[in-house]
Amino acid sequence: MNKDLRTFLGEVRQLGPDYFASVSKPVDPVFETCVIQQKLAAEGRFPVLRFERVNGAAMPLAANLFGSYDLLGLALGVDPGRPKSEILGRYRERAATPLATVTVARDAAPVKQVVATGKAIDVGALPITHHAEHDSGKYITAGCLVVRDPDSGVLNAGMYRHEVKGPDRVACMFNPTHHAGYIYRRYKELGRRMEAVLFIGHHPAALLGTLAQGPMDADEYETMGALLGEPLEVVAGDTVDLPVPAFAEIAIEGYLDPAAETADGPFAEFTGFYGPAKDPVGLMQITAITRRSDAIYHDLDPAHQEHNLANALTLESAVFDSVKQLVPSVTA
Repeated sequence: MNKDLRTFLGEVRQLGPDYFASVSKPVDPVFETCVIQQKLAAEGRFPVLRFERVNGAAMPLAANLFGSYDLLGLALGVDPGRPKSEILGRYRERAATPLATVTVARDAAPVKQVVATGKAIDVGALPITHHAEHDSGKYITAGCLVVRDPDSGVLNAGMYRHEVKGPDRVACMFNPTHHAGYIYRRYKELGRRMEAVLFIGHHPAALLGTLAQGPMDADEYETMGALLGEPLEVVAGDTVDLPVPAFAEIAIEGYLDPAAETADGPFAEFTGFYGPAKDPVGLMQITAITRRSDAIYHDLDPAHQEHNLANALTLESAVFDSVKQLVPSVTA
């Protein structure tokens, strides 16, 4: 059984209010969860937040998993208060040893406990947030998109922004230089649809694996296992020929047809400014939504601290390697 989102929430809860806070009053998914997080940040507080009741949804929402370096360290098994160099060292140590996935039976995969297909599909039932005033709509911001390179067969996983376009459609905005962008263009050249899985909610160490910078032929599922410290357990998709993380909270299956694209944006970006509207971007037609019976939705508040810290370790690791080539004695 993999470590998962609820494993991590249980760990940080034990550390007290500096690391975990629960909001029991109902909150509005339009701005309110983000405003609470930003008010705490203004006080110098960056706990993981669990919102028990989100208006219009039947599941709780967790946020701010990447809110501080201490939380990044905890995800990798480093105790709070340790220096940043130790956290980066643990990240680099684990990332250096990719681990092959392990396939589990359907009945051993919590993400398959509830399945919606056909007219039962409604992505709007999830507590998806409208984050900033001038965003073009509600966005899935901590979803990890999984696709397969049509030439090499290697799996690619990345965290992008996904605007809700309807009960069974979401936009997929990946920049041209993202690996998913290269893979999508290859499917367009081949005139083929690209199957995809968008999973939401897993242990933050696994999510860091989807943000890792590596070569095109690196299987991010193996990187996710490396950072988890154990092989990622997967299960076959219901409507796509792709493996799904078995201990994810939610998995959205579908395909992107390059002949049917859409637009998205503006969107509040990590720079602290709105990024312009993008046209065209990919459009995912949803064929199934599977989830745990008591699923927890994971949200990331863009344009604020956790947005920048989410991929800090992979960027710092790349900088460390570059500097070490010129200054071999560098240690941290």
